[in-house]
Amino acid sequence: MLRGSVSAESRKPLKLGQTSNFVSNPSLIVIIVTGVWMAFAGHWWGHVWPWASVVVLVAVIAAMFYIARPYYQAREAASQSDDALAQPLGRTRPVAALWIGGAAIVILVFLMVLKPF
Repeated sequence: MLRGSVSAESRKPLKLGQTSNFVSNPSLIVIIVTGVWMAFAGHWWGHVWPWASVVVLVAVIAAMFYIARPYYQAREAASQSDDALAQPLGRTRPVAALWIGGAAIVILVFLMVLKPF
């Protein structure tokens, strides 16, 4: 299982993920604020695609938060024993996060660039 390799291979990426939140979370807020601002500037709130983009973004944030829960639990256990860290890491679903995030990017770029409706 993960017990032998947890300390050497998993603690540094968990710490990096924790510190990267200091950049990624404010960046997400900047993206949301500028998106809303641009929608007002372009008078696009009467169209469907900005609202569809908001729905997709909220759904993806909720899905990613649900999928990332084991990673947050692993961060809390990172200072504990290898067994305590292996338990939440065994419940992670990185492929699901990859597919959800990738699909969301494709959908959002499609909505923002083509403005289909």
